[in-house]
Amino acid sequence: MLWFKVLSRIFSLFLTAVLLFSGCRSGKSDLPAAEELKADLQKVEKLTLAEADIHKVIILKDPDIHLKDVGSVKNMLKWAEEKIKPGVRTAVFSFDSQLAAFIDLSRLTEEDIVIDRKEKRCRMVLPPIMFELLGRDFTMQLDYQRITAYRSPVTPQERAELKNRAYKRLEKEVAQNPALHEQLRSRAEYRAKIWLTELLAMKGLTAEISFKQEKSSVKP
Repeated sequence: MLWFKVLSRIFSLFLTAVLLFSGCRSGKSDLPAAEELKADLQKVEKLTLAEADIHKVIILKDPDIHLKDVGSVKNMLKWAEEKIKPGVRTAVFSFDSQLAAFIDLSRLTEEDIVIDRKEKRCRMVLPPIMFELLGRDFTMQLDYQRITAYRSPVTPQERAELKNRAYKRLEKEVAQNPALHEQLRSRAEYRAKIWLTELLAMKGLTAEISFKQEKSSVKP
């Protein structure tokens, strides 16, 4: 399944190149200018190159609120009530998200492209690989629930707050996972090189591709 997704992504990128430069001819007299290449690539704008599936499990156990999180007299009374209420409430939720690696080709400048017409070679420095956490509006699946005595089911309001906390925690976990970033960056750079090598070959050029480096950050 992983290799199928990899090949599907590469085929999709190649198809984008075909559509972008269909009808062009190779040859010394037809070699494009840097400005032309920049304009064509900027039309692509955001190019997603790799994704990582993320599956998370959330466990809710009552009472699952600390005194330091209460924050008001009203909530204090609710906290005290939950502390002494007989019974237990346990719920297990799960949800899926994705971390995507992409290049913003609108940031490409003419200075990033150098064409050697004699050698029919194009040296291109691409914008850095960026990351985006997808699926903020994910659906939380209730996998298990146990309620005894005087406890009540999880309310829609509680579920919404739990979902918001889960997403914030996921953002933090992803931001603090450099190994995942490097794995995705490596995969994305590999696919970008394949895509641009094929694209420039359609223009009669041999490609030399490198990437600008930037501190990893996840786009919200």
